[in-house]
Amino acid sequence: MAISGFGNDSFDFSRDLPDLQVGPFQPNVNIRIDSSDVSGGSTSDAAAQAAQQIEEFASEGGGLLAIVYGEHLIAGHLIVHKFTPGTPNTSILLVALGEGWGADGSRGDWHSAVAVYYAGAAQSVSPDGSTAGYRFHAGEISTAVGSGNQQVDAFLSGGLAYSGTAYIAVKLTDAVANAEDRPDKLRGRYKGRKTADYDISGNQTVYDYSVNPARVAIDRLFYYYQRKFPGEFSRPREALQKKVDWESYRIWSDYNSQLISWFDGTSTVNIPRFEAHIAFTEDAILADAFDRICAASGATWQDDGEQIVFLPPTERTPVHHFTESNIIGGSFSIHPSDLRERPNYFITEFRDFDDVYLGLASTEVRRDALIKQVGEIKATRALPNMHKSQADRLTERMARLEADNPILCSLTGDETSIHVLPGDFVTVSHPLANWTYQRCLVISVSLSSAEDAADICEFTLQAIDNPLYDDTSHGPRQEALTP
Repeated sequence: MAISGFGNDSFDFSRDLPDLQVGPFQPNVNIRIDSSDVSGGSTSDAAAQAAQQIEEFASEGGGLLAIVYGEHLIAGHLIVHKFTPGTPNTSILLVALGEGWGADGSRGDWHSAVAVYYAGAAQSVSPDGSTAGYRFHAGEISTAVGSGNQQVDAFLSGGLAYSGTAYIAVKLTDAVANAEDRPDKLRGRYKGRKTADYDISGNQTVYDYSVNPARVAIDRLFYYYQRKFPGEFSRPREALQKKVDWESYRIWSDYNSQLISWFDGTSTVNIPRFEAHIAFTEDAILADAFDRICAASGATWQDDGEQIVFLPPTERTPVHHFTESNIIGGSFSIHPSDLRERPNYFITEFRDFDDVYLGLASTEVRRDALIKQVGEIKATRALPNMHKSQADRLTERMARLEADNPILCSLTGDETSIHVLPGDFVTVSHPLANWTYQRCLVISVSLSSAEDAADICEFTLQAIDNPLYDDTSHGPRQEALTP
């Protein structure tokens, strides 16, 4: 049995084929190159690295095409730059934004350009090849240079269609705006890939733009199967249907999209509970992708070897009760965390979704009682783009997990506990800790199977005394720092 999830990188069935292979850009080619697995690591570091990479402008040579969900500030990779001096000067720029459709038929067209700026000045949509402005190309497949869903842009009618790549074409004719002829001053806010949604039986219902973390996770899984069975239509869908616990998917998806009330500093608004504005800019196995998506929505994923289950951050019913009767020998032990090693001051950095420029913002949660005892122990984390409400709630959840519940325990359970997975809740009753039905979160599991003995499991558990998540743990936003 494969035991995975909750920050674990042992997602066995994806080991043979890295999921998110981001290829170097080449004109009219959508390449994915082989690489070794990239697994584990910090989801915070990955979020910060992805944000930095897509916001940096690449002017020459190759560049990585990101896989992008939700809204992001993107500089992109310059693929064409044609400057014509005159009165006024004319500058034509074509900039690659990220991965679109795959040559294997995998969907992934982008939604739109929200806003495009040159040197801070907003550009308008151009209706033709002579009018200044921009045109957005969603990354669809072209059957030929002059046909298909994504044709050659009218600004450069003798160019290429850049099939399968989402890109922006911009024409500047204002003498002031392009006098410096600086393509690196082009920035845009874009809505990324479309995804499919599914019913409780795993049947696809729609294909459209969504930032629901559940839909993003399933899109990654479906893409994995499309690459595992290249050129086949039915096998990837059949594999997806079998691998996902669709009841848990629907519960998680509906939980994410439920509207919650938030006073944003100006008025009370209703926003979806969790969104996934997340980008992948490097090779990563599926387990790592799931880790990042779940970390940005307070969720947990599990793989029991047969199906993947997604668990929202709700108060769940314990799946097992440990007592002296099913704990092996004297394996039970308590491990209190050292106050000097526990973070008590949490800072999260993100781009504020409610700022028109997706400006940099941060939020913090302090545990003043602990700070008075040992001083400030800071933990700075990076989150993807999101509403400040979501950042507040996730930061508070970090504090509850890492600061408020310092007691860990380890034990070995008998064969009755082999169904327990990381991310589950259990209860423990044991005289050594004076516990009676103490609620605990399962942090790690190690299964041991002997040929002539019953299976046993070694567990690391965290005692949880209060709810880990609260919809109301958020405050008003402050103006973000415009980049």
